[in-house]
Amino acid sequence: MTHPKETPVRAAGCVLWRRSPVDRGLEICLVRRPKYDNPHERQLK
Repeated sequence: MTHPKETPVRAAGCVLWRRSPVDRGLEICLVRRPKYDNPHERQLK
């Protein structure tokens, strides 16, 4: 929960999973979209 004077960070992401069609093992996909203009995030080019 945010403090009333703070602005929430707008970011998005999800975790997807499925069973592999080959060996029925668990496959996981992590999708992350960080907040824009965050000086603490490393930029990938």
